[in-house]
Amino acid sequence: MKHDIVYFVKQQPFNEELRYSVRSVEKNFPYNKIWFYGGCPLGLKPDEHIFVKQDQPTKWENVRKMLYEVCNNNDITENFWLFNDDFFIMKKIDEPKNYYNGSLENRIKEIENRRKGHKSEYSVNLEITKQLLEEQGYPTLNYAVHIPMLINRKKALETLNKFPDSPMFRSLYGNYVKLPAVDMPDVKIHQPSVNPKDDAIMLSSSDRSFEIGYIGVVIKVKFRNKSKYEN
Repeated sequence: MKHDIVYFVKQQPFNEELRYSVRSVEKNFPYNKIWFYGGCPLGLKPDEHIFVKQDQPTKWENVRKMLYEVCNNNDITENFWLFNDDFFIMKKIDEPKNYYNGSLENRIKEIENRRKGHKSEYSVNLEITKQLLEEQGYPTLNYAVHIPMLINRKKALETLNKFPDSPMFRSLYGNYVKLPAVDMPDVKIHQPSVNPKDDAIMLSSSDRSFEIGYIGVVIKVKFRNKSKYEN
């Protein structure tokens, strides 16, 4: 069964990563409809667009706001794939899976070791999420990977209502519903100098690596043909 895809889109006039992400989806990923929630860049027209004013104090609170709207929209398939604008499907996928990457504890250690012991807003939020899950006896796997996630609208609402104080929805949802998933390293490439592997099934970029890095070149060449969602 094919499910809808939902992108949460920033309010900005241009978004080339999103343009190429949609091209990769149209070519390589099974889906029903593509929805944009939030903004809609010039030159793109999804199957459905719901404008949502992103007026919350943080990006995570804006995500929660949009999630509530998605989960209460009965026109969206009961289960939907949540995409970011920097997700790229590099090879044909007939039966998509969910993924996680180790534990939240190890992810927090990895971030803080890289920052020489200093915490970041992101690692603090991961720690809050881990503690909330532990307090209620749930697993603490790290679902915060840059890979599409299949979400059930009803269960997502339960998750949002059960954990109103944590911004890290993916790991909350995955652990709360005990989402079956495969352990795999995250696919995000931050550095422009990193060349993606030829056998990569999925990739994700940072703004900088997409604009001036090897990953941007690879994606732009591979998906040089326009999708039906470009006008």
